Amino acid sequence: MNYSQIITQAFAIASRHRNLWIYGFILAILGGGSGGYSASINYRFNPPETPSALSTMRLDIGSFIPFLIALACLGLFISVLAWLGRILARTSLIASVVQIAKGESVSTARGFRLAMPHYRSMLAISVLFNLPALLFAAVIMTFLIVLILSSGILQSAQTGVPPDFGPLFGAFLGGAALIICLSLIFLLCLVLVELLRSLTERHCVVQGTGIMDGIAGGWQFFRRYLGEFILLVIVIGVLNIIWFSIFGALAGVAIRGMFILPLALYTSTQNLLAAVLIAIPLVTVLIIFLSLIGGFWNAFNSTMWTLAYLQLTGKGATEAGSMLTGGHLPQQPIG
Repeated sequence: MNYSQIITQAFAIASRHRNLWIYGFILAILGGGSGGYSASINYRFNPPETPSALSTMRLDIGSFIPFLIALACLGLFISVLAWLGRILARTSLIASVVQIAKGESVSTARGFRLAMPHYRSMLAISVLFNLPALLFAAVIMTFLIVLILSSGILQSAQTGVPPDFGPLFGAFLGGAALIICLSLIFLLCLVLVELLRSLTERHCVVQGTGIMDGIAGGWQFFRRYLGEFILLVIVIGVLNIIWFSIFGALAGVAIRGMFILPLALYTSTQNLLAAVLIAIPLVTVLIIFLSLIGGFWNAFNSTMWTLAYLQLTGKGATEAGSMLTGGHLPQQPIG
C-alpha cells in the first residue's frame, strides 16, 4: 500500500471536490465527524450570604416525571434521526469518491442517489458493529450500579449515618482499576471493529453486495491486509493528532474572542438579554464555520479509507492517476 500516494490523492480530491464537504459537514453537525471543539470561560460568581428560599424549598419529584419522560423521548427521536442522517452522509461520501476515482462527475444530489441502493445494508452494518459498544456500556453501567449498591451510600442516605469510608475507598480504587483495564481492552477491540466496519462498508458500496456478502468480503480484506491497514490507522491517527492540535488551538482562540463583545456589553450595562442576543448569532456563525472546516477533514479522512480500499482492489484509479501525472481534476458542481 502506497501511503503517501493515498494521502496526496485524498487531499487533492477532498480539496477540489467541494461537494464532498457537504457530506462531511452533515457528519460534523450530526456528531459523526472528526472535529471536536471545546473552550472554557472562567467566571466567578459569589452567592449572597443571606439564606436563599431555595435552600428550604421541597421539590415534588413526581411532578417532573412526565416532563423527564417526554424529554427522554424527544432526545431519543433526535438521536435516531441524527444516526440515520450520519449513515446517509457517510454512504454518499463513499459512493461519490468511488465515482470520482473513476473520473466521473458527481454532484451532491447524485451522491445521495448513489447512496440509496446501499442504505439498508449500511443501516444493518451500523447496528451490527455498534452492538459491542452498547454491550460494553451496559457492562460498565451494571458494574457501577452494583458498586454503588454495595458501597452503603444509599443506606447511609436513608439512615443519615455516615458510611465507613475505608471499605468505600477500597471499593472505589478496585472499581476504577477494573474500569481502566476494561477500557483499554475495549479500546483495542474498538479499533479492530471500526477497521472491519470501514472495510465492510466500502465492500458493500464498491461491490454492490448485501450485508452478509459485505461482512464476508470485509472480513477477507481484514485478515489479508491487517498489517497494511493497521499502519494506515497509525498514519491517519498521527494526521488527526496534528490536525486537532492546530485546529483546536485556533478554534479555542476564536471561541474566546467571540465572547469578548458579549461579556464587555454585559459588564458595562449589566443587560444579560442584550449580551445573549449578540452572542447567539456569533455562536451560530462560529459553529457553522467550524463545522465546514470539520466537513473538509471528514471528507479527507473518508477519502483516504476509500482510496486505500480501491488501491488494494485495483478499482477506479482513473482520476487518481490523472492527478499524479499532472492532470487537472474537473471541478464538481455543488448542487
